[in-house]
Amino acid sequence: MPASKLEHDPVEHLYLFSLAKEAGPGCVTVGITDTQIRIMQEHLGLENVIRTIAGIPRVSYVELKTPSADRKGFPGEPAVTFIDKGDLRVAEARLPMEGKELTVALDAGYLHLAIGRLWRDFFLFSAALASLGVILSLLLHRYQAAHLMQVQQFERQISSERENASLGRAAAAIAHEIRNPLNALGMGLQRLRMEGEESPDDHRHLVDLMLDSVKRANASVEGLLRYARPQRASKRAMRLDLLAEDMLDLYSAHARELGIYVSRRITFQESMSGDPDLLGQVAENLLKNAIEAQPEGGSIRLTVEKEGEDACFRVRNAGFDLKPEEADRIFDPYFTTKADGTGLGLTISRRIVEAHGGHMEVSVPETGMVEISVCLPAPKSAKRPAGTREPTTGNR
Repeated sequence: MPASKLEHDPVEHLYLFSLAKEAGPGCVTVGITDTQIRIMQEHLGLENVIRTIAGIPRVSYVELKTPSADRKGFPGEPAVTFIDKGDLRVAEARLPMEGKELTVALDAGYLHLAIGRLWRDFFLFSAALASLGVILSLLLHRYQAAHLMQVQQFERQISSERENASLGRAAAAIAHEIRNPLNALGMGLQRLRMEGEESPDDHRHLVDLMLDSVKRANASVEGLLRYARPQRASKRAMRLDLLAEDMLDLYSAHARELGIYVSRRITFQESMSGDPDLLGQVAENLLKNAIEAQPEGGSIRLTVEKEGEDACFRVRNAGFDLKPEEADRIFDPYFTTKADGTGLGLTISRRIVEAHGGHMEVSVPETGMVEISVCLPAPKSAKRPAGTREPTTGNR
């Protein structure tokens, strides 16, 4: 008997498998009915496999059919294509098998959605990245512009300080050389006036004119010296409102003579640190300019108030004949609208205010009106010094 043998008994409908024993005579025979073989073939057959695959989730359909004439002779590797079956989008794979073509179709809708989500996320990320780049570019541009403006401002400030220093030294030297002859000339003219009582009227009038010219020249020289001299504030406790009251008391009579209506609004009545002498010079200069700008009468509005962290002293008056865009020129050295002005008063005033850590501003609230503001740092919690008089408010 051979070592192993498979036989079919058509009478008994059996399949017999015989296996010889390794030692000794005899063999081991296993029999199984052909019905069980057919059942096994049905379970392991291609049709049952196709039905099983068709029952898998997301498998749309499985087909085994004879390939069309145009697909005969194609290589045996599967080909995957995306097609639309009505409202359903499927991925169809075809594979030659035993002379036929096996077609398996998977639901590709979720793949299509996933691809759509990927594209959406890609565009959203690209848009966010582009927006971030634009924002960063704008921020960088603003930072660079601010830095460039700051550098230019520093350069202008340094250039202005160098120019002022050179001009101040030259002005001090020139003023010193001019003032001595002017003083001698003034004393000589005064002596001529005193001793020339019996001189003709036209001679005395000529001496008076010469004395006035010497006084104006001396005033210009004094202005040059003040401009050349560095402003150093000797700070102590003071009241800005009382300083304004003193200036009003000094010039109110002259303003009434010229028909100038003076009003005031004083709401800041606290103690602060400053040099009352220098700040008094600033206040006097502003009030004097406001009166001189209105020789035919007009109005002056004086305000002392707190604005943010600053204490502000403002003077508004009529008689302003410059354009609004030219208003800032009044702070330029030697710029003046008066025939006998030196053009240094407001320049010196601004330097005094800056020496106190403050700033001066000019505005044109309406045509023919100008308002000059002096803003100085005010303490956060200031108290009124004991023993000082109460300020008054109203009109004069």
